[in-house]
Amino acid sequence: MSYSTYSYPPPANSLVNRAATSTLIGLILMIFYSQINTANAQTPLSFGQSYFDSKLGTAMLCGDLHGASVGKQIQLKDFHSGSTSLTIDPNALFQCGRFKVSYRDIELNFPGGFNAPDLGAQRRDAFCNVLQHIESIISIPPGANPTIEVTQSFDFLNPIAVGTSILGIGGPYYPANFRFDPGIFVGYLQQYIQTGFDPDPAYPFDAFITINFDKIYFITRSSLSLNYILPNETPNPIEYRHDLFSVLLHEMTHCLGFLGEMGENPNSLNKNLFCKNVANSFTKYDWLFGYYGEMPVPTTLFSNKLLQGTLQNPVINQTINQEQYPLRKGRVWINAQGPPMNQPMYAGHP
Repeated sequence: MSYSTYSYPPPANSLVNRAATSTLIGLILMIFYSQINTANAQTPLSFGQSYFDSKLGTAMLCGDLHGASVGKQIQLKDFHSGSTSLTIDPNALFQCGRFKVSYRDIELNFPGGFNAPDLGAQRRDAFCNVLQHIESIISIPPGANPTIEVTQSFDFLNPIAVGTSILGIGGPYYPANFRFDPGIFVGYLQQYIQTGFDPDPAYPFDAFITINFDKIYFITRSSLSLNYILPNETPNPIEYRHDLFSVLLHEMTHCLGFLGEMGENPNSLNKNLFCKNVANSFTKYDWLFGYYGEMPVPTTLFSNKLLQGTLQNPVINQTINQEQYPLRKGRVWINAQGPPMNQPMYAGHP
C-alpha cells in the first residue's frame, strides 16, 4: 500500500488516465482538510497510495525505490535525515505560481529529461500546468512557496535499470526521526501548505519527483521506449502513449501525502499486514483511512480500521491479520460509509 511510483501499464486513453488522477486529487482535498490533534504526536506526517502503483522494491516511501529496485543514481536524500544546509542553483530554479521547482537535469547540465534541447521546455511546461491545477483547488497560505526537487531524469543518456517498469517516483521529505521513532508523521509539503510555515528552513526541498523518459520493461525483459503526450498536443487515438500531465499529477499526489507505510509481510505465510519500517512510523494517510470489511454493509467497517492505537503509538489491527491475504480480498475502503460515498483503497493484489 505504500508504493510511491507510477507504474506501467496505466490506462491507454489519456482522458481515462486524467480522470483517474483527478480522482486522486479529490481524495487529497479530503485528507488536506481532515484535521487531527497532533499536539502530543511527532510533529510531521503524510499519507497515500494508488492502485496504479508498482509493486517493485520494499518501502518505496520517499524514494526507497531508487535504491532498492532501480539501482541508479537519482541524487535523492531519501526521507531526509536531519537539517542539512544545502544551496539551490538559481539557474535551475523556476517559479510556477506559488510553487518553486528545482531541476537537477539543468543543474547538472544534463542534455536530457527536463533539459533536453528539443523537449525540455515543453516537459517543464507540463509540470507547471500540474502545479497550477493543484494551486487552483488547494489553498496555499500567503507567503508560502513550497519547493519541489525534480531529480535527474532517466532517458537514453541515463538509462533506467533493466527490468524496471516505472514511469515516475515521487514523495515528500520527512523529519529526521521518521522511521526511527513510532508515531504518525506528516510530510514537509503538506505541513508547509497547511501551516504556511516552512517545516525545515535549513533544508531547501519539501518533496521530490523523478520521471522516467527512457523505457519500461515487461516481465519477459522486453522493453518499450516511452513517448509522452505533451501540453497542447492532440494525440493520435491509435497510438499507445502516456500522458505526461497525468504521470506528473499522480506523483504530486504522493508528494502531497498520498502514500503510506503499511504493506504485505513477505515473510508471513498469510501475507498479513505489517509496517515497512521497524520503528512503527506511519503516515497520516495510514491513520485516517483504511477500513476493512464489506462496503455494502458499512456496519462491518466502523471499528475495523487497518491501523489502531494512538498517534504516539500506532499499531496494526491484529484482528484483520488473522485472515489470510487480507490485502488481496478487495475489502479495504477509504471510509466507513456505504455506497456511493466510498472508494476501494487496494487493487486486490500485492
